[in-house]
Amino acid sequence: MGSVKTAAAFEWFKRFEVFRLIQLSVFIFVFMFVKAAAADDKVLTSNNGEGKDDLCVFETVIEASSFKPQNDSSVNVETINLNGEYKNFKSVDEVVSDASGVQVRRLGGTGSGSYASIHGSTPGQVPVFVDGVLLNSGSSGAVDFSELNLILFDEINIYKGGAPVTLGSSGIGGAISLKTRSFLKPVSILSLTYGSFDTYRLTAVSGSSFKKTDILALVSLQGSKGDFTYLNLNGTPNNTDDDTFEKRINNEHNQATAFLKMDRRYKNWKFTIADALMIKKSGVPGMGNIPAYESSYSFLNNRLDFGADLKFDRDSFLKFKIYYTHNSDDFKDIYNETGVGAQYSNTKTDDAGGSVIFSKKWSDSNRTALNVSSRFEGLNSENRITKESDGYKFRVLSEIGIEHDFTPVKSLLIDPALRVTIINSRFNENNSYVVKVDNVYYSPSAGFKYEVIKNLFIIVNGGSYLRPPDIYEMFGDSGFITGNPDLLPEKGLNGNGGINWKLRSSNLKHRAFLTVSWFGSVVDNMIAYVQNSQNSVRAENVDKALLTGVETSARLKLFSSFGIEGNYTYMFTENRSRKPYHYGKKLPGHPEHEAFLKLFTDKRLGNFKSRLFITGDYAGQSYLDQANLKENALGRLFFSTGIRLDHYKSGLSFDLTVKNIFNKITAEDSNGNLRPLRDFEGFPLPGRSVFATLSWSAAKS
Repeated sequence: MGSVKTAAAFEWFKRFEVFRLIQLSVFIFVFMFVKAAAADDKVLTSNNGEGKDDLCVFETVIEASSFKPQNDSSVNVETINLNGEYKNFKSVDEVVSDASGVQVRRLGGTGSGSYASIHGSTPGQVPVFVDGVLLNSGSSGAVDFSELNLILFDEINIYKGGAPVTLGSSGIGGAISLKTRSFLKPVSILSLTYGSFDTYRLTAVSGSSFKKTDILALVSLQGSKGDFTYLNLNGTPNNTDDDTFEKRINNEHNQATAFLKMDRRYKNWKFTIADALMIKKSGVPGMGNIPAYESSYSFLNNRLDFGADLKFDRDSFLKFKIYYTHNSDDFKDIYNETGVGAQYSNTKTDDAGGSVIFSKKWSDSNRTALNVSSRFEGLNSENRITKESDGYKFRVLSEIGIEHDFTPVKSLLIDPALRVTIINSRFNENNSYVVKVDNVYYSPSAGFKYEVIKNLFIIVNGGSYLRPPDIYEMFGDSGFITGNPDLLPEKGLNGNGGINWKLRSSNLKHRAFLTVSWFGSVVDNMIAYVQNSQNSVRAENVDKALLTGVETSARLKLFSSFGIEGNYTYMFTENRSRKPYHYGKKLPGHPEHEAFLKLFTDKRLGNFKSRLFITGDYAGQSYLDQANLKENALGRLFFSTGIRLDHYKSGLSFDLTVKNIFNKITAEDSNGNLRPLRDFEGFPLPGRSVFATLSWSAAKS
């Protein structure tokens, strides 16, 4: 009987895509409805007006990002304020990569895959949250930031070395949390971007209040041909005679995003329901010197969540959250252009879960937080050529976390915490559960913060964190990957410490922020795919790694019109794998030196306000493979610049941004030969690109 229900559920999920298309139509209808309702309704009260900037003021925020030392926590967090970012053409991965200690590796230009790590962790070791909902799926672990639309978000918080229990799971490197938009007043936004490689983006946002319910609706379309010029080595890196400059082919992508959020308050309660839908289709360009002409990749993501928040007082609350996420992706390569055999596969994943978070401030010196959560992850893969499925796989991850902040003496905060993770995994083969894996893991941590003088903090924290293996690593797929249900989670011992200093003048015209910190971690049981046979690989716990480094960041604003932002990270990595040909090598994709600098100025010109900026982004050389045998990814320095004009009365804004000003797509190696700039073998990065954005924003008082 159970197998019949499972089969019926699969058939229902196969028809899910039709429902998504209907959903997109409903989004557009709701958007039009909200726009009409905005004409005669009340002021929005989303988030009770706490900590939100009002876009209708048409002010340009001086700092695109700002470091905010947390007064009630010992965690090291960098907060990036995204107010006004919709007025230029920027992506989530570009914003995140500007933060200190964060590395982002990209598979190409706009719309290509991009993955973030913190302090040398792998992308899978960084949990990513949107409004408290974990995005890391059980199928792949890592989050592709190209699938997130920047205009959806108000704020990004980057936790380094550990995250508070109230957020949820904390990864070995830390965590990234994104908060979706909300507005203080009814608002309408239209934005249009066009630029190099036929890149476009069209976005419409409407926020209003109807029958005491705050409604935010967003629809966005974007895409690009991605036909930038790159250096093709034609598979002979030591022979420059056959090197040619070519245009990237089959690299286009088109993406549609729709988002709807409704908030309603009742006494001390706040109820929120949100639905985000994203559909993306892209070509697969192939591995550098071997172009692919017909291969394609399609992806659909739908996330629905419901929350209920009860606020007892200013510092105490109770939060309930339930969510459901559906992913469906198709990879089509029937002509074996990518070199792994002819294939046409479909993978569906379903994540559903919930959490209860309680935080209570007992006194000025004591606060307790508790988080109880559970998450179901299910996966089914189908070979659409042979019509075969590799069986249904699922697991349930439950976690209990508790932390207590107390102040034993003035200016000293101590923050111990404990997380308990319970994992139950099952693999369905021929309608019979033949594999069962049950484990319990403990992750203690602690933090300390001491205020030496006013606004000068010393912060030290450390702990044990883990990443459970994903479903593919444990149970394999229908072909290339062989499962290993005996895998252990990756475990990391982290530590970091440093100073945070914040200073501002009494008239708020001058501000300064400075952070200097050390970080280090030892990661054990790292999972790597090992060749199992000529045609398959198997995930094994073979690697161990040591990572340590120093990072510093500074921000300065003078006379409310001139600003400097910069950061520098030095990182030492060593692979201590049990495989002798990897032991002692550098970890791939992690340069020793990274630096970022931004200069900007704001000026009032009659009814206009202007902003001019220039940035420099440097990443040192790094290895592309674990054995450090392949040629390095050479160091690179990219400069970008832009100008924006905001017109106060009309709400119109025009932005012109030039990325990679000097068109750097190659660099010379130690032998004087040109090499393409890239983060992954076979995936070059684009050269100079120009984007123009025209936007309009209006709000009703």
